[in-house]
Formats: sequence, C-alpha cells, structure tokens
Amino acid sequence: MDYTIDVDVIYKDKTEDTVDVEIDLDIYSECEDMDEKIDYIKKETKKQYKNVKKVEIDEDNLEDIENYIKDIDDTSDWTGEEDFDEFMEHEDYE
Repeated sequence: MDYTIDVDVIYKDKTEDTVDVEIDLDIYSECEDMDEKIDYIKKETKKQYKNVKKVEIDEDNLEDIENYIKDIDDTSDWTGEEDFDEFMEHEDYE
C-alpha cells in the first residue's frame, strides 16, 4: 500500500523545498529500526526527485507514518458480523 508524506529537502543548487514522497508501507514496515526506515525514505525521495542533495526527516514524519499504520491495523470498531470490505464502506480514512 502506498502512502504519501511531506519531506523537507535541499536541492543541489541550495534551494529548500517541501516535497511529497510516495512510500510503500509494506517495504517501510519491513525495516527493522528507525535508521532503516529513515534510509528507506531518503532513498525513495532521491529516486523521485533527482536533484536532491539532502533529505531532512524528523520524528514527526515517522510518527505520522506509524500512526497511520496503527489506524489501518486497528479493527476495534468492527462489528462481529462485518468483513473488511463492509467495514470500509462506512469508514473514511481520508
């Protein structure tokens, strides 16, 4: 599943910007520690934006991703008779 995050970058011409980076949550979740997760996001940022010199990721970026994953995995408000598709019909994750 893809997820888009905002990441601050510094380009090779020394300009700064905030860009949208699309990451694969399955790959992100396979990373064992925070350093691996940060490296994955940096790699994806540089792949999607070629002129990036430096990627700045803070704990807020990672916290947003972790909270999103936790919300997706939370099934506490499912009723016992619903399957996932039925549950998603009345939930809004946007």
